Amino acid sequence: MGVKILEPLKSFRHVFPWILYHHEHIDGTGYHGMKGWRIPYASRIIAVADTYSAITMKRSYKEPRTYEEALEIMNNVAGTQLDRDLVEIFCNIPKNKVLACKPEKVDFDIDDIPDNIEENNTPEA
Repeated sequence: MGVKILEPLKSFRHVFPWILYHHEHIDGTGYHGMKGWRIPYASRIIAVADTYSAITMKRSYKEPRTYEEALEIMNNVAGTQLDRDLVEIFCNIPKNKVLACKPEKVDFDIDDIPDNIEENNTPEA
């Protein structure tokens, strides 16, 4: 979905693999079966940030978890789902710096994206 949204923006083409593979797991159990170093480094970084965000943001189906709970969960999946070194780096970012990045309100609904997104996009000027 992320690649589809950015597809019309030619200047973003170089990040498509990062987005496409950010759900890969270090142990090879992700969507495409990529493993370890074969997963683009930027995808592994995005995976860590995305995991933290998914754990700590309120969703329609779950309440948000705390910063401490998120770090515990991420450390539990380091080496299998997430890159262990990147989780360690993330966990060493001061708590106040991480919390300062949290948006006050995320007002985005996946239902707002039209089903015919390809037809609604116009070429970049």
